[in-house]
Amino acid sequence: FDGPFLMIRSAVNGVVPKRDLVGYRYGFHPNCDLREALNFFGTTNQRQFKFNLDLACKLFGVETSKSEGIDGRSVETWYRAGRHREIADYCLEDVRATAELLIDMAKAQAEIKRHIEEYNRLRANKKATRNSYLLLLGLITLFILFVATWVALLLARLVIIPLSALVAASRE
Repeated sequence: FDGPFLMIRSAVNGVVPKRDLVGYRYGFHPNCDLREALNFFGTTNQRQFKFNLDLACKLFGVETSKSEGIDGRSVETWYRAGRHREIADYCLEDVRATAELLIDMAKAQAEIKRHIEEYNRLRANKKATRNSYLLLLGLITLFILFVATWVALLLARLVIIPLSALVAASRE
C-alpha cells in the first residue's frame, strides 16, 4: 500500500521520486507489499483466508505491534484525543514488526528456493542415478549367476567322482 500511495502523492505534489517505490509485484526485492505477499498476491479467497500483520507476526514468532487490542482503528480516536506520542509509538512498533517479519519471510523464501533448487538438481540427476542402480543390480545378478554356476559345477564334480568309481567297479 505505502509504495503506490507515496508514488501517487509524489506525482500530485510534483515531487520526483529518487527510486521506484512499487517494484515487481511478485518479488520481495527491492520493495514488497507484505500484506499482498501474505495473501498470496490475491490468489486466495479473501473471505475465507486473510492474513494481517498481527496474525503473520504470531505465525512467524515475531513480537506483534498489536498489543492489548490496539490496532490501526485506534489511531483516529487517539488523534482526536491529542495522543500523538502514542500514535508515533504505535507506528514505530508497526514498522519494527513489519521489518522483522519481512526479514523472516525473506529467509523462509530463500530456504524454500534452496530446497526447490536442490529438488530440481536431484530430479535432473534422476535418470543417471536410476541407470547407475540398474547397472549395479545387473552386476549383482551376474555375480550371483556366476557363483551359482561355479557351485553347481563343483557339486557336479563331487558327485561324478564317486559315480565314476562305482561304474568302474561295476564293470570289473
